[in-house]
Amino acid sequence: MMAWMWLIACAGSANETGVSSADTAEPANAAEQATDCNASWNAWASGFFSTYCTSCHHPNSANRHGAPAGVDFHARTDAENQTERIRARVLNRQDMPLGGGVPIDELVQLDAWLACVEGGG
Repeated sequence: MMAWMWLIACAGSANETGVSSADTAEPANAAEQATDCNASWNAWASGFFSTYCTSCHHPNSANRHGAPAGVDFHARTDAENQTERIRARVLNRQDMPLGGGVPIDELVQLDAWLACVEGGG
């Protein structure tokens, strides 16, 4: 966690999630934002959740490793309905995924995608 904070401090000012505000610029308008969120799910976020989350957070997972029933991330709507929980566990507490290992550039992208969704995109 200290390395995360050090990297962010070196990158410039950080928002409440610890991710540099320069890396999370918002689109100019709501229509552009909605398009970006859709495109970002298809181009990046679905792969992120497949890589780091769905081995435990999928309704058909053979071993959920204690993941609560119904907290699944195999579809965009599943992730969109859990943005606060994702932000709290992956970005703030950093206790997910189990074992860690998410590169900082992917954490920055996750923060941007969550902000896009939370903004109504």
